[in-house]
Amino acid sequence: MEKFKFIPEDGFLNSAEYPDPENETEAREQLYTLHKQTLDFINKLIGSLENGASSDMNGAAESGTMVKPDGTPATSIADQIAALDRNRVISDDIRYLRMSADGNLEKSADNKVWQELLMSIQIVDETGIVFPKRKKLQFLNAEVSDNGQMIVVKTFGTGGGGSGGTSYSYYIENVTIPKESFNSSNGSSNARVRIVGLKSTDFASVVFDQSALKYQGRCTTEDGYLKVILSEAPTENIAINVIKIDRIAPWIDQDTNKIILIKGTDYSKEIQITDEIGNEYIPTSSDSLLFKVADAQGTTVISKYLSDNTLTITAFETDLFVPGNYNYSVMLETGGKRFVIIDSVIVVEVAGA
Repeated sequence: MEKFKFIPEDGFLNSAEYPDPENETEAREQLYTLHKQTLDFINKLIGSLENGASSDMNGAAESGTMVKPDGTPATSIADQIAALDRNRVISDDIRYLRMSADGNLEKSADNKVWQELLMSIQIVDETGIVFPKRKKLQFLNAEVSDNGQMIVVKTFGTGGGGSGGTSYSYYIENVTIPKESFNSSNGSSNARVRIVGLKSTDFASVVFDQSALKYQGRCTTEDGYLKVILSEAPTENIAINVIKIDRIAPWIDQDTNKIILIKGTDYSKEIQITDEIGNEYIPTSSDSLLFKVADAQGTTVISKYLSDNTLTITAFETDLFVPGNYNYSVMLETGGKRFVIIDSVIVVEVAGA
């Protein structure tokens, strides 16, 4: 709508349009002429506010960014005012909100620069450490995929623990190494698989898929990695069915799991299952602990399940041992798998020796 102006613009000062009236009737007509122009302008403005489009006010249609509840454009001034009220954000630090293409909320102070709102979930690790909120999570030693409805994280292993950190075993299943990851050197081809926490002193036993057998695959351990070595560069991806990691402390005098038995006497020891950082594992009713002793030739001397996580060797049993050193293990049987949680030595002595 054009700005209000009189016609003529100089009004009564224009003597050609408004000569001196000769009588009362002419004087009244001249006074009403300018008043009628004002009246018509105000009435048209009121009609525009009630029913007119925004283009009627400024000459350019700008109502496309606002919609009514039914999704149609808010063309009238009244509809736009209602839309502004519906979309108003009552907050001191948020002026604008919108939903991003991937369904996340974003905020802005100027309707130009947008910032994604952080999720409210707090990450806490097994030791109780609370981590700061981040928009992204990184998973190591895991396979991450998107099935179209959710993000799927498949961890490569499940572990038993070790008593006092002396023994640790876990499985990693279904690992695929792309053929492009193998590098040739010294007449062989090798690639590394990332395994968090793996030590070069750990022992890894590997079950390869059929495709890897023709390459005579073998493995060595490095700090943080399992190194897969093949006789030649593979022409297909290499699949590993199972990787079993064992961490076993040396059998030394300071070994806290070393057992000294005196022939003809009772022995009792409570078995505690803890991980490397000291968190205790409480076996469920379906779990069991198997105690097994073997002589130097590998022949089993004793094999029995423990009661209430307590290893008890009776005087009768100790009397069956010939003095000397024996290897023993305590294995956690859970979920159809068996984990070595203690692997150490028994020294059998004669009383008074």
